[in-house]
Amino acid sequence: MAIMDMAMAEKGKFVLALIATVPLQQALAQGEVTYNVRVEEVYSDNVGLSTIDKEDSFVTKAEVGINQSFDSAMLTGNLKADYTHLLYSHDSDANDGYESLDANVDITPWKKGPSLLLEGRIANVPRSTGADYYSDLISGDTVRTTDYSATLSQTLANSAYILTGEVEYNDQGAEDDIGISNGYRGNVSFRNNSGEHHIFWDVRGSYSDREFEQNTARSYQVQAQLGWITGWDINPFIRYFDESFTGSVSNNQLNQGESWGAGIRWQPVDLMYLDVSYNFAKEDELSDDYVAATLNWQPTKRTSVYADYNQRFFGDSYNVQITHENKRLTNTISYEEELRAFERDSFETIIVDNLFCPIGEPIDINNCSSDIGSQDPADFVELPIFGVVPVEDNQFSLYRSLEWKSQYKTVRGSIGFDISSNEREDLNTGDIQEYGTVNLSYNHELNERANVDFTWRFTRNEFTTDNNDIEIERRDYYRQYSVAYNQRLGRTLSFRTDIRYLQRDSNIGLREYEETRATISINKNF
Repeated sequence: MAIMDMAMAEKGKFVLALIATVPLQQALAQGEVTYNVRVEEVYSDNVGLSTIDKEDSFVTKAEVGINQSFDSAMLTGNLKADYTHLLYSHDSDANDGYESLDANVDITPWKKGPSLLLEGRIANVPRSTGADYYSDLISGDTVRTTDYSATLSQTLANSAYILTGEVEYNDQGAEDDIGISNGYRGNVSFRNNSGEHHIFWDVRGSYSDREFEQNTARSYQVQAQLGWITGWDINPFIRYFDESFTGSVSNNQLNQGESWGAGIRWQPVDLMYLDVSYNFAKEDELSDDYVAATLNWQPTKRTSVYADYNQRFFGDSYNVQITHENKRLTNTISYEEELRAFERDSFETIIVDNLFCPIGEPIDINNCSSDIGSQDPADFVELPIFGVVPVEDNQFSLYRSLEWKSQYKTVRGSIGFDISSNEREDLNTGDIQEYGTVNLSYNHELNERANVDFTWRFTRNEFTTDNNDIEIERRDYYRQYSVAYNQRLGRTLSFRTDIRYLQRDSNIGLREYEETRATISINKNF
Protein backbone atom coordinates (compact mmCIF):
# COMPACT_ATOMS: atom_id res chain seq x y z
CA MET A 1 0.00 0.00 0.00
CA ALA A 2 2.86 2.38 0.79
CA ILE A 3 4.32 1.78 -2.66
CA MET A 4 0.93 2.56 -4.26
CA ASP A 5 0.58 5.75 -2.21
CA MET A 6 4.05 6.85 -3.35
CA ALA A 7 3.18 6.08 -6.98
CA MET A 8 -0.08 8.02 -6.78
CA ALA A 9 1.73 10.93 -5.18
CA GLU A 10 4.32 10.96 -7.96
CA LYS A 11 1.57 10.92 -10.62
CA GLY A 12 -0.11 13.85 -8.91
CA LYS A 13 3.18 15.75 -8.68
CA PHE A 14 3.78 15.13 -12.39
CA VAL A 15 0.44 16.66 -13.41
CA LEU A 16 0.89 19.53 -10.97
CA ALA A 17 4.35 20.15 -12.37
CA LEU A 18 2.88 20.43 -15.87
CA ILE A 19 0.23 22.83 -14.59
CA ALA A 20 2.82 24.83 -12.66
CA THR A 21 4.73 25.61 -15.86
CA VAL A 22 1.89 27.82 -17.02
CA PRO A 23 3.09 30.99 -15.22
CA LEU A 24 6.26 30.74 -17.31
CA GLN A 25 4.13 31.24 -20.41
CA GLN A 26 2.77 34.62 -19.30
CA ALA A 27 5.09 36.36 -21.71
CA LEU A 28 2.94 34.77 -24.43
CA ALA A 29 -0.39 34.69 -22.65
CA GLN A 30 -2.63 37.57 -21.73
CA GLY A 31 -4.01 36.78 -18.29
CA GLU A 32 -4.41 38.02 -14.77
CA VAL A 33 -3.49 36.84 -11.29
CA THR A 34 -5.40 37.58 -8.10
CA TYR A 35 -4.16 36.76 -4.62
CA ASN A 36 -6.58 36.76 -1.72
CA VAL A 37 -6.54 36.57 2.07
CA ARG A 38 -9.72 35.68 3.95
CA VAL A 39 -10.31 35.56 7.69
CA GLU A 40 -13.51 34.09 9.11
CA GLU A 41 -14.80 33.93 12.65
CA VAL A 42 -17.33 31.13 13.09
CA TYR A 43 -19.49 30.25 16.08
CA SER A 44 -21.27 26.89 16.24
CA ASP A 45 -23.44 25.61 19.09
CA ASN A 46 -22.81 22.00 17.95
CA VAL A 47 -19.48 22.08 16.13
CA GLY A 48 -19.22 18.30 15.74
CA LEU A 49 -22.81 17.86 14.46
CA SER A 50 -23.31 15.45 17.34
CA THR A 51 -26.47 14.02 18.86
CA ILE A 52 -24.87 13.57 22.28
CA ASP A 53 -22.01 15.36 24.01
CA LYS A 54 -22.64 18.55 22.05
CA GLU A 55 -19.93 21.19 22.17
CA ASP A 56 -20.01 24.81 21.11
CA SER A 57 -16.92 26.44 19.73
CA PHE A 58 -15.47 29.59 18.22
CA VAL A 59 -13.49 28.72 15.10
CA THR A 60 -10.98 30.99 13.40
CA LYS A 61 -10.61 30.16 9.72
CA ALA A 62 -7.64 31.76 7.91
CA GLU A 63 -7.29 31.28 4.16
CA VAL A 64 -4.78 32.37 1.54
CA GLY A 65 -5.25 31.68 -2.15
CA ILE A 66 -4.36 32.42 -5.73
CA ASN A 67 -6.65 32.68 -8.75
CA GLN A 68 -4.98 32.84 -12.13
CA SER A 69 -6.42 32.81 -15.65
CA PHE A 70 -4.48 32.88 -18.90
CA ASP A 71 -5.31 32.91 -22.58
CA SER A 72 -3.08 32.80 -25.62
CA ALA A 73 -3.01 31.23 -29.06
CA MET A 74 -1.57 27.99 -27.63
CA LEU A 75 -2.63 27.98 -23.96
CA THR A 76 -5.85 28.63 -22.10
CA GLY A 77 -6.66 27.72 -18.55
CA ASN A 78 -7.41 28.58 -14.95
CA LEU A 79 -5.67 27.92 -11.67
CA LYS A 80 -7.35 28.29 -8.27
CA ALA A 81 -5.48 27.13 -5.18
CA ASP A 82 -6.19 27.76 -1.49
CA TYR A 83 -4.70 26.89 1.88
CA THR A 84 -6.98 27.02 4.92
CA HIS A 85 -6.02 26.75 8.57
CA LEU A 86 -8.57 26.24 11.36
CA LEU A 87 -8.20 27.13 15.05
CA TYR A 88 -10.79 25.79 17.54
CA SER A 89 -11.53 27.33 20.94
CA HIS A 90 -12.86 24.08 22.47
CA ASP A 91 -10.05 21.75 21.39
CA SER A 92 -6.65 22.90 20.16
CA ASP A 93 -5.82 19.33 19.08
CA ALA A 94 -8.39 19.75 16.31
CA ASN A 95 -6.44 22.64 14.76
CA ASP A 96 -5.31 21.69 11.28
CA GLY A 97 -4.60 22.94 7.77
CA TYR A 98 -6.18 21.98 4.46
CA GLU A 99 -5.36 22.70 0.83
CA SER A 100 -7.59 22.76 -2.25
CA LEU A 101 -6.86 23.00 -5.96
CA ASP A 102 -8.88 23.39 -9.13
CA ALA A 103 -6.68 23.75 -12.21
CA ASN A 104 -7.01 23.14 -15.92
CA VAL A 105 -4.71 23.85 -18.86
CA ASP A 106 -5.73 23.37 -22.50
CA ILE A 107 -2.73 23.13 -24.82
CA THR A 108 -3.40 23.49 -28.55
CA PRO A 109 -0.11 23.78 -30.50
CA TRP A 110 -1.85 23.98 -33.91
CA LYS A 111 -5.09 25.65 -34.85
CA LYS A 112 -6.71 22.50 -36.26
CA GLY A 113 -4.48 19.99 -34.53
CA PRO A 114 -4.91 17.86 -31.40
CA SER A 115 -5.30 19.44 -27.99
CA LEU A 116 -4.08 18.27 -24.59
CA LEU A 117 -6.19 19.07 -21.54
CA LEU A 118 -4.48 18.76 -18.12
CA GLU A 119 -6.65 18.91 -15.02
CA GLY A 120 -5.88 18.67 -11.32
CA ARG A 121 -8.21 18.85 -8.32
CA ILE A 122 -7.68 18.55 -4.58
CA ALA A 123 -10.78 18.67 -2.38
CA ASN A 124 -11.89 17.83 1.15
CA VAL A 125 -15.15 15.88 1.08
CA PRO A 126 -17.25 14.17 3.80
CA ARG A 127 -15.53 11.00 4.93
CA SER A 128 -18.89 9.23 4.89
CA THR A 129 -22.03 10.78 3.41
CA GLY A 130 -23.87 7.93 5.11
CA ALA A 131 -22.63 9.06 8.52
CA ASP A 132 -23.29 12.76 7.82
CA TYR A 133 -24.16 14.30 4.48
CA TYR A 134 -23.15 17.81 5.63
CA SER A 135 -19.73 17.21 7.16
CA ASP A 136 -17.35 20.05 6.24
CA LEU A 137 -14.05 21.55 7.39
CA ILE A 138 -15.69 23.23 10.39
CA SER A 139 -17.46 20.13 11.69
CA GLY A 140 -14.57 17.86 10.74
CA ASP A 141 -14.68 14.22 9.61
CA THR A 142 -13.58 15.03 6.06
CA VAL A 143 -11.09 13.30 3.84
CA ARG A 144 -8.63 14.73 1.32
CA THR A 145 -9.22 13.52 -2.24
CA THR A 146 -7.26 14.08 -5.44
CA ASP A 147 -8.23 13.83 -9.10
CA TYR A 148 -5.63 14.25 -11.86
CA SER A 149 -6.18 13.66 -15.55
CA ALA A 150 -4.66 14.22 -18.99
CA THR A 151 -6.90 14.12 -22.07
CA LEU A 152 -5.72 14.13 -25.67
CA SER A 153 -8.48 14.99 -28.18
CA GLN A 154 -8.80 15.66 -31.89
CA THR A 155 -11.63 16.75 -34.18
CA LEU A 156 -11.63 16.48 -37.97
CA ALA A 157 -14.54 17.94 -39.89
CA ASN A 158 -15.65 19.06 -43.31
CA SER A 159 -19.01 19.48 -45.01
CA ALA A 160 -19.49 15.69 -45.31
CA TYR A 161 -18.45 14.31 -41.91
CA ILE A 162 -17.39 15.05 -38.32
CA LEU A 163 -14.85 12.78 -36.63
CA THR A 164 -13.92 13.27 -32.97
CA GLY A 165 -11.83 11.18 -30.64
CA GLU A 166 -10.22 11.44 -27.23
CA VAL A 167 -8.05 9.39 -24.90
CA GLU A 168 -7.81 10.14 -21.18
CA TYR A 169 -5.65 8.94 -18.32
CA ASN A 170 -7.15 9.56 -14.88
CA ASP A 171 -5.91 8.98 -11.34
CA GLN A 172 -8.21 9.36 -8.33
CA GLY A 173 -6.86 9.17 -4.79
CA ALA A 174 -8.02 9.57 -1.19
CA GLU A 175 -6.12 9.62 2.08
CA ASP A 176 -8.28 6.80 3.50
CA ASP A 177 -7.76 4.61 0.38
CA ILE A 178 -11.52 4.49 -0.30
CA GLY A 179 -12.76 5.29 -3.81
CA ILE A 180 -9.30 5.33 -5.36
CA SER A 181 -8.47 3.98 -8.82
CA ASN A 182 -6.61 4.84 -11.98
CA GLY A 183 -6.98 3.95 -15.61
CA TYR A 184 -7.73 4.92 -19.17
CA ARG A 185 -10.80 5.64 -21.23
CA GLY A 186 -11.36 6.42 -24.88
CA ASN A 187 -14.23 7.73 -26.98
CA VAL A 188 -14.72 8.03 -30.72
CA SER A 189 -17.60 9.50 -32.72
CA PHE A 190 -18.02 9.52 -36.49
CA ARG A 191 -21.14 11.00 -38.10
CA ASN A 192 -22.24 12.69 -41.28
CA ASN A 193 -22.40 16.47 -41.62
CA SER A 194 -25.00 18.62 -43.35
CA GLY A 195 -23.11 18.47 -46.66
CA GLU A 196 -23.85 14.76 -47.12
CA HIS A 197 -27.09 14.32 -49.11
CA HIS A 198 -27.21 10.57 -49.90
CA ILE A 199 -26.60 8.64 -46.66
CA PHE A 200 -26.51 9.39 -42.96
CA TRP A 201 -24.53 7.61 -40.29
CA ASP A 202 -23.63 7.86 -36.62
CA VAL A 203 -20.99 5.58 -35.11
CA ARG A 204 -20.05 5.90 -31.44
CA GLY A 205 -17.72 3.80 -29.36
CA SER A 206 -16.26 3.97 -25.87
CA TYR A 207 -13.82 1.92 -23.81
CA SER A 208 -12.79 2.15 -20.15
CA ASP A 209 -10.19 0.25 -18.13
CA ARG A 210 -9.72 1.11 -14.43
CA GLU A 211 -7.98 -0.70 -11.61
CA PHE A 212 -7.29 -0.59 -7.89
CA GLU A 213 -4.68 -2.98 -6.48
CA GLN A 214 -5.70 -6.37 -7.93
CA ASN A 215 -9.24 -5.29 -8.85
CA THR A 216 -10.11 -4.34 -12.42
CA ALA A 217 -13.19 -2.83 -14.10
CA ARG A 218 -13.41 -2.84 -17.90
CA SER A 219 -16.23 -1.86 -20.20
CA TYR A 220 -16.95 -1.02 -23.81
CA GLN A 221 -19.97 0.11 -25.80
CA VAL A 222 -20.51 0.32 -29.57
CA GLN A 223 -23.53 1.85 -31.25
CA ALA A 224 -23.77 2.31 -35.02
CA GLN A 225 -26.41 3.56 -37.40
CA LEU A 226 -26.40 3.72 -41.21
CA GLY A 227 -29.31 5.06 -43.27
CA TRP A 228 -30.42 6.23 -46.70
CA ILE A 229 -31.54 9.82 -47.33
CA THR A 230 -34.56 9.37 -49.58
CA GLY A 231 -35.43 13.03 -50.01
CA TRP A 232 -38.78 12.48 -48.25
CA ASP A 233 -39.69 12.73 -44.56
CA ILE A 234 -39.18 8.97 -44.04
CA ASN A 235 -35.65 7.51 -44.24
CA PRO A 236 -34.77 3.83 -43.54
CA PHE A 237 -31.70 2.76 -41.56
CA ILE A 238 -30.01 -0.22 -39.93
CA ARG A 239 -28.73 -0.22 -36.34
CA TYR A 240 -26.12 -2.16 -34.31
CA PHE A 241 -25.57 -2.15 -30.54
CA ASP A 242 -23.20 -4.00 -28.21
CA GLU A 243 -21.81 -3.41 -24.72
CA SER A 244 -19.98 -5.39 -22.06
CA PHE A 245 -18.76 -4.89 -18.48
CA THR A 246 -15.99 -7.22 -17.34
CA GLY A 247 -13.08 -7.42 -14.92
CA SER A 248 -12.70 -8.81 -11.42
CA VAL A 249 -15.48 -6.51 -10.10
CA SER A 250 -18.06 -7.90 -12.56
CA ASN A 251 -20.44 -10.69 -11.58
CA ASN A 252 -20.41 -12.02 -15.18
CA GLN A 253 -24.08 -11.08 -15.66
CA LEU A 254 -23.52 -7.58 -17.05
CA ASN A 255 -23.42 -8.41 -20.75
CA GLN A 256 -26.12 -7.21 -23.10
CA GLY A 257 -24.86 -9.16 -26.06
CA GLU A 258 -24.93 -7.96 -29.63
CA SER A 259 -28.11 -6.82 -31.30
CA TRP A 260 -28.98 -5.48 -34.72
CA GLY A 261 -32.13 -4.13 -36.27
CA ALA A 262 -33.85 -1.96 -38.84
CA GLY A 263 -35.83 1.20 -38.42
CA ILE A 264 -37.09 4.42 -39.93
CA ARG A 265 -36.24 8.06 -39.33
CA TRP A 266 -39.05 10.59 -39.52
CA GLN A 267 -37.61 14.03 -40.23
CA PRO A 268 -40.32 16.59 -41.06
CA VAL A 269 -37.92 19.55 -40.62
CA ASP A 270 -34.14 19.97 -40.57
CA LEU A 271 -33.99 20.57 -36.81
CA MET A 272 -36.04 17.55 -35.77
CA TYR A 273 -35.91 13.80 -36.26
CA LEU A 274 -37.43 10.72 -34.63
CA ASP A 275 -35.73 7.33 -34.98
CA VAL A 276 -37.61 4.09 -34.22
CA SER A 277 -36.04 0.65 -34.74
CA TYR A 278 -36.82 -2.97 -33.95
CA ASN A 279 -33.72 -4.87 -32.81
CA PHE A 280 -32.99 -8.59 -32.75
CA ALA A 281 -30.82 -10.03 -29.97
CA LYS A 282 -28.00 -12.27 -31.16
CA GLU A 283 -28.10 -14.36 -27.97
CA ASP A 284 -31.59 -15.04 -26.62
CA GLU A 285 -30.29 -16.06 -23.20
CA LEU A 286 -28.79 -12.59 -22.69
CA SER A 287 -31.51 -10.36 -24.11
CA ASP A 288 -34.93 -10.34 -25.76
CA ASP A 289 -35.73 -8.53 -28.98
CA TYR A 290 -36.59 -4.90 -28.29
CA VAL A 291 -37.59 -1.51 -29.66
CA ALA A 292 -35.24 1.49 -29.51
CA ALA A 293 -36.13 5.12 -30.15
CA THR A 294 -34.41 8.54 -30.27
CA LEU A 295 -35.90 12.03 -30.47
CA ASN A 296 -33.73 15.04 -31.31
CA TRP A 297 -35.56 18.36 -31.65
CA GLN A 298 -34.54 22.01 -31.59
CA PRO A 299 -37.75 24.01 -31.97
CA THR A 300 -35.96 27.35 -31.36
CA LYS A 301 -32.41 28.62 -31.02
CA ARG A 302 -32.83 28.63 -27.22
CA THR A 303 -34.68 25.36 -26.79
CA SER A 304 -33.48 21.79 -27.38
CA VAL A 305 -34.94 18.38 -26.58
CA TYR A 306 -33.12 15.04 -26.70
CA ALA A 307 -34.60 11.75 -25.50
CA ASP A 308 -33.30 8.23 -25.99
CA TYR A 309 -34.80 4.82 -25.15
CA ASN A 310 -32.85 1.59 -25.35
CA GLN A 311 -32.74 -1.91 -23.90
CA ARG A 312 -29.70 -2.84 -21.82
CA PHE A 313 -28.77 -5.80 -19.62
CA PHE A 314 -30.47 -4.21 -16.58
CA GLY A 315 -33.73 -3.52 -18.44
CA ASP A 316 -35.23 -0.36 -19.93
CA SER A 317 -32.75 2.48 -20.31
CA TYR A 318 -33.48 6.19 -20.78
CA ASN A 319 -31.53 9.37 -21.43
CA VAL A 320 -33.17 12.81 -21.47
CA GLN A 321 -31.68 16.28 -21.97
CA ILE A 322 -33.98 19.34 -22.17
CA THR A 323 -32.83 22.97 -22.13
CA HIS A 324 -34.81 26.18 -22.51
CA GLU A 325 -33.67 29.76 -22.11
CA ASN A 326 -35.21 33.17 -22.61
CA LYS A 327 -34.41 36.66 -21.41
CA ARG A 328 -35.16 35.94 -17.73
CA LEU A 329 -35.74 32.20 -17.31
CA THR A 330 -33.31 29.30 -17.78
CA ASN A 331 -34.42 25.67 -17.40
CA THR A 332 -32.39 22.48 -17.67
CA ILE A 333 -33.79 18.97 -17.14
CA SER A 334 -31.67 15.84 -17.44
CA TYR A 335 -31.91 12.13 -16.72
CA GLU A 336 -28.89 9.87 -17.06
CA GLU A 337 -27.90 6.28 -16.31
CA GLU A 338 -24.29 5.19 -15.82
CA LEU A 339 -22.37 2.21 -14.48
CA ARG A 340 -19.42 3.02 -12.22
CA ALA A 341 -17.04 1.23 -9.88
CA PHE A 342 -14.55 2.25 -7.16
CA GLU A 343 -16.78 4.97 -5.65
CA ARG A 344 -17.12 6.27 -2.06
CA ASP A 345 -20.79 5.49 -1.44
CA SER A 346 -20.70 1.86 -0.30
CA PHE A 347 -21.12 1.65 3.49
CA GLU A 348 -21.01 -0.74 6.41
CA THR A 349 -22.16 -0.45 10.03
CA ILE A 350 -19.77 -0.53 12.98
CA ILE A 351 -20.12 0.17 16.70
CA VAL A 352 -18.36 3.49 17.37
CA ASP A 353 -19.46 4.21 20.96
CA ASN A 354 -21.76 3.16 23.79
CA LEU A 355 -24.47 5.15 25.52
CA PHE A 356 -25.43 4.63 29.17
CA CYS A 357 -29.05 5.25 30.19
CA PRO A 358 -30.46 5.00 33.75
CA ILE A 359 -32.29 1.75 34.52
CA GLY A 360 -35.94 2.11 35.43
CA GLU A 361 -36.47 5.31 33.47
CA PRO A 362 -37.79 5.80 29.93
CA ILE A 363 -34.91 5.90 27.49
CA ASP A 364 -34.37 9.56 26.67
CA ILE A 365 -31.21 10.70 24.97
CA ASN A 366 -31.15 13.80 27.18
CA ASN A 367 -30.82 11.55 30.25
CA CYS A 368 -28.11 9.33 28.74
CA SER A 369 -24.37 9.82 28.61
CA SER A 370 -21.37 8.25 26.94
CA ASP A 371 -19.35 8.55 30.20
CA ILE A 372 -20.71 7.63 33.64
CA GLY A 373 -17.48 8.35 35.48
CA SER A 374 -17.35 6.66 38.90
CA GLN A 375 -21.04 5.73 38.96
CA ASP A 376 -22.04 2.08 39.30
CA PRO A 377 -22.45 0.54 35.82
CA ALA A 378 -25.17 -1.74 37.27
CA ASP A 379 -27.46 1.30 37.50
CA PHE A 380 -27.35 1.82 33.74
CA VAL A 381 -28.33 0.01 30.56
CA GLU A 382 -25.71 0.07 27.82
CA LEU A 383 -26.82 0.92 24.28
CA PRO A 384 -24.47 0.59 21.29
CA ILE A 385 -24.04 3.58 18.99
CA PHE A 386 -23.67 2.48 15.39
CA GLY A 387 -21.60 4.45 12.91
CA VAL A 388 -21.57 4.29 9.12
CA VAL A 389 -18.19 4.08 7.41
CA PRO A 390 -17.31 3.82 3.71
CA VAL A 391 -15.78 0.60 2.40
CA GLU A 392 -14.01 -0.36 -0.80
CA ASP A 393 -16.51 -0.40 -3.66
CA ASN A 394 -15.01 -3.17 -5.76
CA GLN A 395 -18.07 -3.74 -7.93
CA PHE A 396 -20.15 -2.20 -10.69
CA SER A 397 -23.13 -0.17 -9.56
CA LEU A 398 -25.88 1.41 -11.64
CA TYR A 399 -26.42 5.13 -11.03
CA ARG A 400 -29.66 6.83 -12.09
CA SER A 401 -29.73 10.62 -11.85
CA LEU A 402 -32.65 13.02 -12.44
CA GLU A 403 -31.98 16.75 -12.18
CA TRP A 404 -33.97 19.92 -12.81
CA LYS A 405 -32.28 23.33 -12.58
CA SER A 406 -34.17 26.56 -12.98
CA GLN A 407 -33.12 30.19 -12.59
CA TYR A 408 -35.26 33.30 -12.95
CA LYS A 409 -33.65 36.73 -13.16
CA THR A 410 -35.51 39.53 -11.44
CA VAL A 411 -34.92 43.25 -11.83
CA ARG A 412 -32.48 43.31 -8.88
CA GLY A 413 -31.59 39.70 -8.28
CA SER A 414 -32.35 36.10 -9.13
CA ILE A 415 -34.38 33.13 -7.91
CA GLY A 416 -32.91 29.64 -8.17
CA PHE A 417 -34.70 26.31 -7.89
CA ASP A 418 -32.85 23.00 -8.12
CA ILE A 419 -34.19 19.52 -7.54
CA SER A 420 -32.32 16.25 -7.95
CA SER A 421 -33.03 12.59 -7.30
CA ASN A 422 -30.27 9.99 -7.39
CA GLU A 423 -30.36 6.23 -7.07
CA ARG A 424 -27.52 3.75 -6.73
CA GLU A 425 -28.27 0.07 -7.34
CA ASP A 426 -25.80 -2.56 -6.19
CA LEU A 427 -25.80 -4.97 -9.12
CA ASN A 428 -24.46 -7.81 -6.97
CA THR A 429 -27.00 -7.63 -4.12
CA GLY A 430 -29.80 -5.53 -5.60
CA ASP A 431 -29.68 -3.08 -2.66
CA ILE A 432 -30.90 0.43 -3.47
CA GLN A 433 -29.51 3.68 -2.09
CA GLU A 434 -31.47 6.87 -2.73
CA TYR A 435 -30.63 10.47 -2.08
CA GLY A 436 -32.21 13.66 -3.32
CA THR A 437 -32.02 17.40 -2.78
CA VAL A 438 -34.39 20.34 -3.18
CA ASN A 439 -32.73 23.76 -3.13
CA LEU A 440 -34.48 27.14 -3.24
CA SER A 441 -32.43 30.35 -3.23
CA TYR A 442 -33.07 34.05 -3.64
CA ASN A 443 -30.46 36.75 -4.21
CA HIS A 444 -31.46 40.40 -3.92
CA GLU A 445 -29.25 43.36 -4.75
CA LEU A 446 -29.72 46.10 -2.16
CA ASN A 447 -27.45 48.54 -3.98
CA GLU A 448 -24.32 48.52 -6.13
CA ARG A 449 -22.19 47.34 -3.20
CA ALA A 450 -24.48 45.10 -1.14
CA ASN A 451 -26.73 42.08 -1.61
CA VAL A 452 -28.50 39.53 0.52
CA ASP A 453 -28.93 35.76 -0.04
CA PHE A 454 -31.68 33.49 1.29
CA THR A 455 -31.37 29.71 0.93
CA TRP A 456 -33.51 26.73 1.92
CA ARG A 457 -32.33 23.20 1.24
CA PHE A 458 -33.86 19.80 1.91
CA THR A 459 -31.86 16.59 1.51
CA ARG A 460 -33.11 13.00 1.79
CA ASN A 461 -30.65 10.12 2.18
CA GLU A 462 -31.96 6.55 2.34
CA PHE A 463 -29.85 3.40 2.32
CA THR A 464 -29.38 0.02 3.98
CA THR A 465 -26.20 -1.21 5.64
CA ASP A 466 -25.57 -4.92 6.14
CA ASN A 467 -22.52 -6.06 8.09
CA ASN A 468 -21.87 -8.91 10.55
CA ASP A 469 -25.57 -9.87 10.59
CA ILE A 470 -26.48 -6.25 11.43
CA GLU A 471 -28.89 -4.93 8.80
CA ILE A 472 -30.05 -1.38 9.42
CA GLU A 473 -32.30 0.69 7.19
CA ARG A 474 -31.48 4.38 7.48
CA ARG A 475 -33.61 7.32 6.44
CA ASP A 476 -32.04 10.71 7.16
CA TYR A 477 -33.70 14.03 6.35
CA TYR A 478 -31.71 17.27 6.43
CA ARG A 479 -33.20 20.76 6.47
CA GLN A 480 -30.98 23.80 6.11
CA TYR A 481 -31.95 27.46 6.35
CA SER A 482 -29.45 30.26 5.79
CA VAL A 483 -29.35 34.00 5.24
CA ALA A 484 -26.24 35.97 4.23
CA TYR A 485 -25.36 39.63 3.79
CA ASN A 486 -22.53 40.64 1.44
CA GLN A 487 -20.94 44.09 1.36
CA ARG A 488 -18.22 45.33 -0.97
CA LEU A 489 -16.16 47.79 1.10
CA GLY A 490 -13.80 48.73 -1.67
CA ARG A 491 -12.45 47.58 -5.00
CA THR A 492 -10.50 44.74 -3.37
CA LEU A 493 -12.09 44.45 0.09
CA SER A 494 -15.36 42.69 0.93
CA PHE A 495 -17.33 41.68 4.03
CA ARG A 496 -19.79 38.82 4.56
CA THR A 497 -21.90 37.63 7.46
CA ASP A 498 -24.30 34.70 7.47
CA ILE A 499 -26.37 32.55 9.80
CA ARG A 500 -27.16 28.90 9.11
CA TYR A 501 -29.54 26.52 10.88
CA LEU A 502 -29.18 22.78 10.15
CA GLN A 503 -31.49 20.03 11.38
CA ARG A 504 -31.29 16.29 10.80
CA ASP A 505 -34.28 14.01 11.43
CA SER A 506 -33.92 10.25 11.15
CA ASN A 507 -35.79 7.01 11.61
CA ILE A 508 -33.03 6.29 14.18
CA GLY A 509 -33.51 8.77 17.03
CA LEU A 510 -29.87 8.67 18.11
CA ARG A 511 -28.90 10.24 14.77
CA GLU A 512 -30.96 13.40 15.13
CA TYR A 513 -29.26 16.73 15.81
CA GLU A 514 -29.48 20.49 15.35
CA GLU A 515 -26.83 23.12 14.73
CA THR A 516 -26.83 26.90 14.50
CA ARG A 517 -23.78 28.48 12.94
CA ALA A 518 -22.90 32.19 12.60
CA THR A 519 -20.04 33.46 10.44
CA ILE A 520 -18.32 36.81 9.88
CA SER A 521 -15.64 37.05 7.20
CA ILE A 522 -13.34 39.64 5.64
CA ASN A 523 -11.76 39.06 2.23
CA LYS A 524 -8.90 41.06 0.68
CA ASN A 525 -7.75 40.67 -2.93
CA PHE A 526 -4.35 41.74 -4.21
